[in-house]
Amino acid sequence: MTMYYKDGFYPTDQAPEGAVELDEQTYIALLEGQSQGLQIISNEQGYPILIDPKPSPYHELQGTDWVINPEKQAAHQAQKFAKIREDINRLRDEKINGGVWVEAVGKWIDTDATAERNILSVKATFDLMGDKVEAIAWTCADNSILMLGKAELMAIWQTLMQAKTGNHANALKHKAALDEAENPEDYDYSTGWTQTYAEFLEESSNV
Repeated sequence: MTMYYKDGFYPTDQAPEGAVELDEQTYIALLEGQSQGLQIISNEQGYPILIDPKPSPYHELQGTDWVINPEKQAAHQAQKFAKIREDINRLRDEKINGGVWVEAVGKWIDTDATAERNILSVKATFDLMGDKVEAIAWTCADNSILMLGKAELMAIWQTLMQAKTGNHANALKHKAALDEAENPEDYDYSTGWTQTYAEFLEESSNV
């Protein structure tokens, strides 16, 4: 079977002007390569060859090679750095909202936005009423009930704030180190964070 190629394959009776003739073996090899993800292009003589697919939107074909110009390479690198920064911020927020272990009360306490507002509300009540306020029932992360007095509340608040500011500081540290990294995709930002309640449960289940 004879086929012709010029930006596509054509049978003999449909081949456009300038198309090159292919033998059956070459035609089959090209189709097999294409089915495996390779790309078919024409070489300088107009004959089809197989090359790797385009590595990224920033690459351009020069001859039979994919190349990336400096401007596009800089844009590509900036995009990779921006993605990792977003990932660091996302992890920071997961840690901040994922609960905190309060040693003074021996409980995991929720730390999402709703829990923080509730803690602030209780703190304001204690600040305003002082010793006139009786202990307040508080639902912990494991759904157990903890009776909060002012001392317990302050211990929870201080631990929550330390964890929150610590996670923010850790995110800034990782982003500063990321700026110095040669390859942002290889940078490990998994260290230095507080443990979340979900991580504690997973760790406990694996013991």
